[in-house]
Amino acid sequence: MTKSRSQKLPRPEQPDSPDELLRRCLQTPIDEQAWKEFFDYFFDTIKSAVKKTFLLKIRSGHEQLIHLSEEEVLDLVQMVFKRLVENDRQTLRDFRNDYHHSIYAYLNIISINVVMDFIDERTARKRPPLFFSLDDLQAEDEEEKVPLHKIVAQQNQQEVASQTPLITESMLDRALQEIPKGKNHQRDVIIFKLRVVKGMDFDDIVKIKGIHLSLSGARAAFNRILLKVQPVLREMLQQGK
Repeated sequence: MTKSRSQKLPRPEQPDSPDELLRRCLQTPIDEQAWKEFFDYFFDTIKSAVKKTFLLKIRSGHEQLIHLSEEEVLDLVQMVFKRLVENDRQTLRDFRNDYHHSIYAYLNIISINVVMDFIDERTARKRPPLFFSLDDLQAEDEEEKVPLHKIVAQQNQQEVASQTPLITESMLDRALQEIPKGKNHQRDVIIFKLRVVKGMDFDDIVKIKGIHLSLSGARAAFNRILLKVQPVLREMLQQGK
């Protein structure tokens, strides 16, 4: 028996949109099927972000790229997803859907953060410790020409240490975890760390996929974090943490 033209075949089920997937992934109790679909949907996006970020010479004085195996790439992709899930999905809850497909930019930002942490751990024993004073952290403007990392006391840290209390990189990381979270917090912290810890110029920072800011916007993001982190660091120094 043939079907008449009025009898339409059922349409295949369409996959959820990114927005719908996000909504399902934030439901309580956790929707495991939604997270599986989320993983499948964004796997290539995150893998590409991990590889591109790793290939950037984002380390200060980093002349040779560290080798990254395919297995390590997949491990980093898993670490990105883990960061989205941990602490009751707080990182995903922090996402603000400000514009169409902004989730892709946000996942790039998270991937940058994960790769930065990985490189920090891999190269910790290969580079000198990072020390700087609170006075070294100054607001950025269009007239700033000297990369901040060039005023960091690495070679003469003993001389500086005798004059003023110094901030370590681990202290800075702890302080950044304590500051209030505003809009685009993840992105702004990454810009701040790329500038302070990695020594990148704003010209290079704004070229990173997922940043989506002009030069003046990147400087403004840096200054927002600076205003929040300075009092936290000052308190740490006073308490000798």
